[in-house]
Amino acid sequence: MKKLKSTPATLKVLIRDMKSLYAGTPWYGDSMRKILLDVHPAQVFHRPIPEAHCIAELTAHILAWRELLNRRLHGDEDFVVKQKESFDWTRIDPDPSTAWTSLLNALEANQQQIISALEIADDSLLHTKVKGRNYTFLHLIKGVMQHDTYHIGQIALLKKSLPNLSAHKSS
Repeated sequence: MKKLKSTPATLKVLIRDMKSLYAGTPWYGDSMRKILLDVHPAQVFHRPIPEAHCIAELTAHILAWRELLNRRLHGDEDFVVKQKESFDWTRIDPDPSTAWTSLLNALEANQQQIISALEIADDSLLHTKVKGRNYTFLHLIKGVMQHDTYHIGQIALLKKSLPNLSAHKSS
């Protein structure tokens, strides 16, 4: 069997992959944005699995780790994600009637901030160690994308176990 050469990661490829995962056509199925926009706001606090996180909590958690990436890209080495607090959707908007829209808007803004920061960087960023950490930006970026994929799969599964309500349409 012929051994395949691995292609080094480039920012261009990672940006493409991050855009695809968020709002494109990722290899695994629907994008994060499509899955989240298809959740009715009345469903996001339901717990079809009693001990599991609800969709709003998982979305807040996704956002927390993406915020870590965004902050690191902008030189903030002090920001940390506190695991327990990362699931607290009320840190984005404490009002249950508007929280889902606020979470989706914050996620959209975060995506744009990350992509903008990556688009002005060059490939040397990927091999740069994250300040105060023992890993590179390549590791952090890929890790955040893997984290997004993992949790969006959980959200898609939770969504299937909820009552069928009309989809939430937001821009």
